[in-house]
Amino acid sequence: MNYLLLVAPVLLFLAGAFLIHLRFFRFLEQKYVGNRLLVVAFLLLGLEGIFTVGTYPWVLVGVVFYVLGAVLSLAGIYFLFLDVERTITHLKKEAETDFLTGLYNRKYFIKALEAALHKYAPHRRFAVAILDLDNMKEINDRLGHQKGDEVLKAVGGALKKSVGPEDIVARYGGDEFAILFCSDGLEVKKFPERLAKNLVFNISGIGEIPVSISVGLAFYPDDGEESSTLVAVADGRMYKNKLNFHRKKDNTFHPLKLPCMFQG
Repeated sequence: MNYLLLVAPVLLFLAGAFLIHLRFFRFLEQKYVGNRLLVVAFLLLGLEGIFTVGTYPWVLVGVVFYVLGAVLSLAGIYFLFLDVERTITHLKKEAETDFLTGLYNRKYFIKALEAALHKYAPHRRFAVAILDLDNMKEINDRLGHQKGDEVLKAVGGALKKSVGPEDIVARYGGDEFAILFCSDGLEVKKFPERLAKNLVFNISGIGEIPVSISVGLAFYPDDGEESSTLVAVADGRMYKNKLNFHRKKDNTFHPLKLPCMFQG
């Protein structure tokens, strides 16, 4: 028996065992099916080589391992491609999503706004809203930043529930949010009433927290035909409403003032 012939199958077997031991990066986690199958295939092909070098009946055992290893290798390659595709999709989602609120981030919002300009112009009107929480500083100062983060998440959820299925809600940065209304019609008109209803929530250990929010709207094409112009107009109108809030401000939390929320 030529024991040198055992070198390759033994190395294959040891490689599979080593990968299992190290959990090769994250490849052996449950969601990485293809990599798990390939590692098992390594082990089976290694055992196949070891038994094939021997004598009957071990040669038959080696053939069985070979067939199983080959099948698992093909299946592993197939699932490996699926794993790679899933990973790419996950990374893309992470790149477009705000980690705290789960909403889209600023980068994606600008990209979606540019796409809307390209898709709808010049035949369809739509609207852009910039929103800012008025009393976020008071919430953080009184309740702490951890509870403040919970408020941001809750506000994000309230905004998401207050828009239409085609509209896009994003966290623009800090305590600012942005909305792309895919029309200037019914969804925009219903937004104040829906938000007033949804912007009432309880924070664990605190209870109900009143939140005040300033909003500025810009309409395409009336207020501009470029993304930067629309955002700037909406942002300016939001700050105008915010200044009105601070002029009336006392030392208490303020509820959302919806009647004047869309004044330009």
